Amino acid sequence: MPATRPGAVPAPRQAAGPPARRPASQPSWGVVLVTTFRLWVHRRMEKTGWRVLATILAAVILFAAPAGAVSVRVSIVRRPSRHPAMQMKIATTIAADESADG
Repeated sequence: MPATRPGAVPAPRQAAGPPARRPASQPSWGVVLVTTFRLWVHRRMEKTGWRVLATILAAVILFAAPAGAVSVRVSIVRRPSRHPAMQMKIATTIAADESADG
């Protein structure tokens, strides 16, 4: 019982509310990383220079990189090997295919 002056009436209290909710479980690392990245991008994109750099980088990734990969793939397909061991292997493979065809 709280200490009061003799003859004083204690102040009335409000009724207790519902019990406090337990905090939600900790977020996963994926959620933390996505949130961190989103906040970082939001902060960086406030400046025009970063937006321009991000646009140029996205264009390079979307257009130049696949074009370079196609170019490398085409050059690999069209150039026969100049190494003697590979030429022998290719000739053996061709001869085996021709003999199998009959």
